Amino acid sequence: GAGTSSSPYLITSAKELAGLAYQVNAGNTYSGIYFKQTTNLDMSAHYWTPIGGSSKRFCGNFNGSNFTISGLFSEPTSTPYQGLFGYTGSRATIQNVGIKDSYIQGNHHIGAIVGNAESTDITNCYNLSTVLCTEDEVGGIAGGLSNSTVSNCYNTGTVSVNTSVHYIGGIAGYTTSSSIVNCYN
Repeated sequence: GAGTSSSPYLITSAKELAGLAYQVNAGNTYSGIYFKQTTNLDMSAHYWTPIGGSSKRFCGNFNGSNFTISGLFSEPTSTPYQGLFGYTGSRATIQNVGIKDSYIQGNHHIGAIVGNAESTDITNCYNLSTVLCTEDEVGGIAGGLSNSTVSNCYNTGTVSVNTSVHYIGGIAGYTTSSSIVNCYN
């Protein structure tokens, strides 16, 4: 692919998805660039580092093409921004992504699809996995939403928290200037 909407970069393996995470965490935001998943991906052979973090954000467009991603495992409970995507922004779009058979944990901004979404559209996504948070902002789809939209998504996974956790939700833990439309938990 060429990274355009009509010819997106193709994600065909767990290694390529891990490569996307590496590139974003090295500082490439991929603003305006398109990615398309072409098969079910099993990440269980890899320790998962989310795509983006507090200072490195994914700002592109990711289409999971209704394939699943399984085996995401994040162990450190003192690490924020955990999920498939750790931090997204600048009109990023995430669509048609399914997370299953995974265990995602951290201390704040924890969600199966996105840990923290700013100016992001999340559409037709679901979570069937466990999401664990030890401090605040945890949700089955997104831990935190700001100026974002979540539509046609669902969570049937477990959202597990420490008793002192604030901002917990089946879809999103915390929202500001955001909307959640046609979703269920």
